[in-house]
Amino acid sequence: MRKHSSKLQKDKLRQLGIRHFNKLIHDQPQEWLIKQFSRGADK
Repeated sequence: MRKHSSKLQKDKLRQLGIRHFNKLIHDQPQEWLIKQFSRGADK
């Protein structure tokens, strides 16, 4: 049962545009952050 709910959670997050990152976001270089998050940031 737990695997199924985990998949549902992942699917829901993906639908919302929330992605998984292997490296912590605050450890990423500034250029990477701008590339990943600049679209729609000024809304």
